[in-house]
Amino acid sequence: NRHNQALFTQVNNAFYSVNQRKKHSDQSYSPLVKITTEKGQEHLIIKIWDNGTGISKKDSDSIFTPF
Repeated sequence: NRHNQALFTQVNNAFYSVNQRKKHSDQSYSPLVKITTEKGQEHLIIKIWDNGTGISKKDSDSIFTPF
């Protein structure tokens, strides 16, 4: 379903971002992707964090646009 696809896309983007930064960084860079969950009152909250290249302004403007 669309929620699974959105989650998969975000995780994939995080791994892509750290991989891109690793290609262009010195050996001291250590890729890191964190995924945490917490229970909200009515929803599950999933947070994805990485220390990769970041997201472009163009892409960040449309990241939560529905499929």
